Amino acid sequence: MIRELFLPDAWFSQEIIGIEIGKYTVSACQVAQKGQQTSVQKIMTVPIETNHEKTHEEQTIVALDQLLSNFTGDHLRVSLPNNQVFFKELTVPFLDAHKIKMILGYEIESALPFPLTEAIFDFVIIKQDKTKKESTVLVAIAQKSQVNYVLDLIEQTKTKLKISAITIDLMGTLDLYDALYANKLDQYQILLDLGKTCVTISYLWHGKPWLVRNLPYGLHSLITKIMQTTHKSYQDVIENLFRFGLEQPQDHELQVTFNKLAHDIAFTINSFRIQLPAEHKIQRVLVCESAIEIKNIANFLTNQLNLECNNLELNKLNSVKKLTIKSNVTIHQNNLPCLLATMVTTSNHHFNLLPPEVVSNNLVNYQILTTGILTILILGTVYGICFIKNQSLNKTLLQYQKETIHELENTFHEIESRSLTNAINEAETRVNREKKIWFSFSNQNGNSVLKYLQILSETLNVEKLNLDLKKIIIKDDVITLQGSVAHDEDIAPLEQALTPLFKITSPQSTNFDIKMTLKQPEGDAISS
Repeated sequence: MIRELFLPDAWFSQEIIGIEIGKYTVSACQVAQKGQQTSVQKIMTVPIETNHEKTHEEQTIVALDQLLSNFTGDHLRVSLPNNQVFFKELTVPFLDAHKIKMILGYEIESALPFPLTEAIFDFVIIKQDKTKKESTVLVAIAQKSQVNYVLDLIEQTKTKLKISAITIDLMGTLDLYDALYANKLDQYQILLDLGKTCVTISYLWHGKPWLVRNLPYGLHSLITKIMQTTHKSYQDVIENLFRFGLEQPQDHELQVTFNKLAHDIAFTINSFRIQLPAEHKIQRVLVCESAIEIKNIANFLTNQLNLECNNLELNKLNSVKKLTIKSNVTIHQNNLPCLLATMVTTSNHHFNLLPPEVVSNNLVNYQILTTGILTILILGTVYGICFIKNQSLNKTLLQYQKETIHELENTFHEIESRSLTNAINEAETRVNREKKIWFSFSNQNGNSVLKYLQILSETLNVEKLNLDLKKIIIKDDVITLQGSVAHDEDIAPLEQALTPLFKITSPQSTNFDIKMTLKQPEGDAISS
């Protein structure tokens, strides 16, 4: 899915709903999966009622509605019975899975009983020879009409859940085998799945299916046949098989029916032997009862097949480290397929019989959603970085403003402002005023003002005149001297020192406030 393109699923916790749609019941299992850990949360089965006013399809939809109303999740996975697909083994000159998928249509077309356009198929890689650069694969092929039938059933329900994958019972059974026998996958060479609608026999190569054959009947068909002959109810036949198994010599029909089953299984296993290299020995059979539990079925098959047969023990599921089962959940043979539909492992997570156009639509929706989320995350990250940098710049700017205001206050003592703009405006006003004063001097006298001040400083002999000069104020073209002399007789010398350059107001006392304006220059007398 889209997470495989953008983000790995292993990063997220997922609620997966597995569904099995049977002839008489519909079952669902909900698991929580995060990484390699799976927790079984809930299993539920709803019967498909018989109603002569409604078709079986309509009644199936009613049962599915009732079932799915009890579940919420992220993914909906549907498991097809093995008899709705057929299998073909191929050896292809490629190692890359993408290249293998590109040529599968051409390779299987001649073996199809219907047009290739009506086929939906996928494959699992069994083994690869890197020296010869070839792969042995098992292709599972379903007819598009059967897959679309399942999609239509789900579409007509009220559930908001969307199908993310369609798998088959065999893939789930293999995942269960992989979980229970992870350290000894080559212990069993034959996996025998006694299903409701078909019996599937698989030759395993290190835990992967190499040769697969379906018998054209399942345990439901065998039980129905026994019912018709013995006139027992369906429930009575199942109960007898559970309590007494096949050790009922008085029940001739039971013996005949299951002896024929054993004969068909033996015939299939012998056909496998013919197709396999001589070094591939078949010694052990693992029996998976995914329909009902039959007492001592493994012993019966051991005697009939002359091979060691053992039951796949569901009670060992609690010992699987990667799988936890809630205490209120009980797993039986009849709800095993819906549990197996939820199992997503590294070996089967790419297997999907969902039509390509449905996968594409789902993919686009997930892409839009994920792209939107990523866009929001990217924009949020950019905004966050900009916000942090802006805060830092504002802090630096504030510090510089404080330092600048402090410098302006030290330079212009009369400035008192917390705003840099106001402080600068006040400083500019002061500077402009001072510039105006000095500019007026400059306009009238050019560069002579400095000379006047120099002559003034040389003329005013402070010690000789007993002069205490406190302040010089320059405003426009008027210079004001504020100060004092020690004695009245010191006033006249002070006037004599100033009058050559300035027009002055005569001081009236020893504490004087003399206002002066510059005299117009006469030739070069001053500059000499």
